[in-house]
Amino acid sequence: MSTPNIEGITSGSRIGSATHILGKVIADEPVLIKGRLEGTLIAPNHPVSVTASGHVASYIEGSCVDIDGHMVGTLKANTKATLLSRARLQGVVEAPRLECMAGAWLQVDVAQSANRQRVAMVL
Repeated sequence: MSTPNIEGITSGSRIGSATHILGKVIADEPVLIKGRLEGTLIAPNHPVSVTASGHVASYIEGSCVDIDGHMVGTLKANTKATLLSRARLQGVVEAPRLECMAGAWLQVDVAQSANRQRVAMVL
């Protein structure tokens, strides 16, 4: 199992560490979040990454979603969600695959299609 390179997104949209967005973002390209997003991010056909400095509140959807920062809300990954070692996630995860690295913290409901389970753990 290889660790995702969260900084490896070389093209697409970037929300910088000094940026705070309130509202809705719809992207047809990869998205890297280093700053704050309070609202909705929809990029269903592209990867979304939240770095260790990133904070997200509300909703993220991407083809695959990597979290190494903080998130409260719903994370929807169409192929896989990965929680890296500094991830702090509270809310709901909807993904066919969920990968958690050692050190990740989560308190979530996990949904795979119609199935939903409540999970709380520190890895």
